[in-house]
Amino acid sequence: MKLKNSLTFFIFVVVSTHSTSQSLTKNEWKEDIVTLQQLLKSKHVNLYHETPASTFDYAFQHVSSKIDSLEDYQIILEVDRLVSLAKDGHTSFFPVFDQNIVKFPLYPIVLSEFEEGVFSISVPSKFSNIVGQKLVSIDDTPIGKVKEKLKPFIPRDNDAEITYTFPDFISNAYLLYYISVTKNKTTANFGFESNGKLTTVNVEAVPDSIYALEDWYASRGTLRNIAKSIHPTFLFLNKFTFFNAAKRETYWAKPIPESKTIFFQYLSCFDQKDRPTFLNYVRDSVFAFLDKNPSYKLVIDMRYNSGGEPMTAAPLIVGILERSELFKNHPPIVLVGMRTFSAAATSVMQLKRFCNAILIGQLSRARPNSPSEGRGFELPNSKMQISISTQYVNRYPKAGKAYYIPMDKVIPLKFSDYQNDIDKTFSEGINWNYRHIE
Repeated sequence: MKLKNSLTFFIFVVVSTHSTSQSLTKNEWKEDIVTLQQLLKSKHVNLYHETPASTFDYAFQHVSSKIDSLEDYQIILEVDRLVSLAKDGHTSFFPVFDQNIVKFPLYPIVLSEFEEGVFSISVPSKFSNIVGQKLVSIDDTPIGKVKEKLKPFIPRDNDAEITYTFPDFISNAYLLYYISVTKNKTTANFGFESNGKLTTVNVEAVPDSIYALEDWYASRGTLRNIAKSIHPTFLFLNKFTFFNAAKRETYWAKPIPESKTIFFQYLSCFDQKDRPTFLNYVRDSVFAFLDKNPSYKLVIDMRYNSGGEPMTAAPLIVGILERSELFKNHPPIVLVGMRTFSAAATSVMQLKRFCNAILIGQLSRARPNSPSEGRGFELPNSKMQISISTQYVNRYPKAGKAYYIPMDKVIPLKFSDYQNDIDKTFSEGINWNYRHIE
């Protein structure tokens, strides 16, 4: 799960529909902590694959022993930290989304981490003076230290998830206060740097319902015409892909004659409502074109795809295998990004394993083989929703216990490129020289 870059963009609207429940008694919280530990032990496919049982036991005992002195929001954050000990991306609990007891106020600044640092990529218009600037501190806490303090709260397969997710966690005001990043529970001074000049803005956290309705102002000029009720944070968007992304089409294809490419963007592992099924679309719009234009290469963009149903991609994989001669000298090229996860990672690994796909882009937050198939479980008193990995998915046996999907070429994600509408992964893909892998 991930906060930013959802293709629907209405990131926090779901939360605002929840009602706030009565506070639990301390005994009820203690019962839920016991139940949580039992669920993790009984339902997780291999709970101790990264963290020893003794570490889990100590952590649960420690939280239980101090519940009497904690506020509800602090207990909820401790649940997040306990679940994150599993260290797999499908075993997760997100305080902003997965409970109805506390409304977590949010700092209205959208941040992302690039090679050069953490930058504001969308802000309310009243803060337009700091949009596109580098975040260096929060209440005098250096951003590097903020990242270290947030790591224990981030469920993850690997550290690419930290790079991808920790900027979102900065929006959680109560969390920053609890881990002593900020001095006040709902306000903080954010320090930004640009061209050697430091700018500090005092930011007040807002309810999620207000957050969704802010007058957002994007750092990229090409994104500012998007509706003001959303925050445009496309990380993998360029002038070629913008139009279809704005139409919310989750799979679409278009030829690029200049590079003899059929470009296929695959954004979600589901059939899209009121559109041709994925099977029909790839048959009629991708393979029908390639059958008529066999000199074209296929570039599949899965950088935005965070999962869904793994079998959705089967027609794409089968179609490639049925055309072995066509793809013999120019196998498919798959663009991978930090967001690529879950069922999308399964599809990427199948394309690599069975179709000899070339993988280029950023390191994915998914392991090639990992605990997966997250299933939801509810704690009895708080009704909080916990996702627990129930199966081990062996997507690419050759990779063993590797932490990262094996890439043919890693391309750094730079803020300077993002800001100037430069998509180097896209350019590398459509202009790929197959001699790179000979």
